[in-house]
Amino acid sequence: MYVGLGGVAASLLAACGAPPLTPTPTAPASETATATTAIEAALEASPSPLPTDTATATATATATATATVPTRTPTPTRTPAPTDTPTPTPTATPAVSDTPAPSPTGTRESSPTENEALLASETVTVLLEENFDDEIADGWQVEGGAWGIRERQYDQSSLGGPYWSYYNALTPTDYGAQAAFRLLPEAYDDTNRRIAGLAVRMSDVNNFCFAALDWLENRVILYQVVNNEWETLASRSLLLWEDSWYTLRVVARGAFLRTYVDGALQLEANCSRHTQGFTGIRLNGGHFRVDNVRIEAVTPLTMPATLPFVDDFNRGNSDGWWKQNGAWRVRDGALEQTYTGAGEVWAYMPELAFADYRVEARIQPLPIESGEEVRPPGGTVGLMLRMTGLSNGYWGAIDLEEGDVQILVRQGGAWTLLGNRPLDEAIDLTAWHTLAFEATGAELRLYLDGEIVVQATDRTHPAGQLGIMTNRGHFFIDDILVTDTTPPPTPEGAPPGALPYLDDFEDGFADGWEFTGGGWVVEDGALDQAQFFDGSEALAWVNLPGRNYAITADVRLVPEAYQDEHGRWVGLLIRYQNPRRGYWGVVNVRRGEAQIWHGDGQSWRALTVPTPGRVRHRRVEHVAHRGV
Repeated sequence: MYVGLGGVAASLLAACGAPPLTPTPTAPASETATATTAIEAALEASPSPLPTDTATATATATATATATVPTRTPTPTRTPAPTDTPTPTPTATPAVSDTPAPSPTGTRESSPTENEALLASETVTVLLEENFDDEIADGWQVEGGAWGIRERQYDQSSLGGPYWSYYNALTPTDYGAQAAFRLLPEAYDDTNRRIAGLAVRMSDVNNFCFAALDWLENRVILYQVVNNEWETLASRSLLLWEDSWYTLRVVARGAFLRTYVDGALQLEANCSRHTQGFTGIRLNGGHFRVDNVRIEAVTPLTMPATLPFVDDFNRGNSDGWWKQNGAWRVRDGALEQTYTGAGEVWAYMPELAFADYRVEARIQPLPIESGEEVRPPGGTVGLMLRMTGLSNGYWGAIDLEEGDVQILVRQGGAWTLLGNRPLDEAIDLTAWHTLAFEATGAELRLYLDGEIVVQATDRTHPAGQLGIMTNRGHFFIDDILVTDTTPPPTPEGAPPGALPYLDDFEDGFADGWEFTGGGWVVEDGALDQAQFFDGSEALAWVNLPGRNYAITADVRLVPEAYQDEHGRWVGLLIRYQNPRRGYWGVVNVRRGEAQIWHGDGQSWRALTVPTPGRVRHRRVEHVAHRGV
């Protein structure tokens, strides 16, 4: 028989004279139940359950003590403007949907005013402006074609191609290039694609990033070309007419490429193989005119070296986020992913990697459209922590198909479920929800709308990058906030009982701890008590100053290491004075009960009635907010 206390933690918070705390709402029952009591409830003889923990058990015990901090205030709401509906892109390459998607129903919160985006929009410095009014294409080199100035416009009249004209006197790193293009009426080769575009970061005519307008297929396309090998980065339908002018603009900033047509953002992608170079005009299959060429330097993309990090996408782009598959764009001040086919779709930040941190985002599932069919929101969306590439990391996700929230670990591309919990049937899956996922040491916690819903313990990945992953769904993601969860270090030279205090027992010692009863040792980086007792107690404590503090610890009952006829109690002590004076927040694993007890120096007395529940994997929260 195995009874695990996977990811078990007890939190004891003492705040003498503080006003009453709001009890944590009861979570829906799942396959395993959690029972937790607060000292407030204890004093009023009323237990307060916490959400279910279905985490996988581990054999590590870690104790921490920290000061308590206030929670973040929710932001106000606003309603986004309506637009049209997207058509999902059925390919694995990043692409933006062909038509605008409808704004979601309900309201969407605005970004917190204090959370100004750190990825600021670029500022520009003009390097070159050429309108050909002087009827000279000064500095422009050509390869092939029939180039000249006609009607004070740059003209290329040969119908074959491809033909080049490039300006290699400027080789910036982060910059934008812009030009107006017109395909002359009936002046093209029907056997060839009629393409005009701008190449940026060119090193030669075989290596560049390329934004193209395709009159034959009516598309705008982003390519990465390496040694004349063409890779489509993103593509989107765009109706193009003969004898009409279209202003194409490309911005290369860091590894990120954005394409605009007539001022509207069309495509975003990563063109990481080219970091610097000159600018070129490439034409194929038609008689084109080019005008109003402009090259301008933009401020480099700067990533924060420390937390917190905020991205509210109000700048109108998603620079800094690498995309893998799917259809990503920024619309209505939010990041949108519209591809609803099967397969993993990623947006992640390879330049941001930390050990202990929390990622929070507001997420809205949107209806899935396929032709004239409109289906309810579906698929899976979640936040990634501690990624090392796309094959390793943790995923805290909402699965709309299965109707649950879950924490998974990925190792070498293989997924393992660490814990899950059913979604409340009353939840509105078309509304905005706040999802938060945090990692501190081996502890993983997933929150939905401020409530902790799944917890797990795992040591597979100690640090890594952050990201977003979806599968088979259409989603809005906004107001991403990344904060540090690293426990404060114990001040140098401070005694073992000083706050903040951390002991993970990795050094093989339990310095500062005192013991009564039991057989306490440090083994495998954990504090271990291996003796069985007939109604006796095994106590371990460390002296902490003051009355106001929180303590948490991970606890595991070793499989088949107990006596069936006894209760198997495990818990944490606060305000403890030996012998038997203080408070004990405890779980009776055998009976499936949780209680709070008070010790008066002679014996223990229950302050709450037992809270029943099936106990397999359990997290115990035990909160005290009054001096006693």
